[in-house]
Amino acid sequence: MSTNHRKETSSTDIPALELPTDESLGALEPIAFFYGPMPTGVTVPHKGRIFVNFPKWGDNVQFSVADIHNGEVTSYPDQSINNTNEEDKASTLVSLCNL
Repeated sequence: MSTNHRKETSSTDIPALELPTDESLGALEPIAFFYGPMPTGVTVPHKGRIFVNFPKWGDNVQFSVADIHNGEVTSYPDQSINNTNEEDKASTLVSLCNL
């Protein structure tokens, strides 16, 4: 005799999510293109600045955190903190999970 009393659910048991369908939220537009190491995160704070991060997992990564401005990708806040210090990795940006 089974003691499992799990209730079976169907898609009709889950209320439909009501999303707006009559207004456009804008069009997608490319901001920057990346050829080489794969970025793993993008952050856009409320003021619109764009940041991207690249983990140092084996690729030749120039910087872990970058700022994108007018399609140009530059190290953030500067290149020196993005250069890995093998003797003191805690003093530099190596691989960020989230920005």
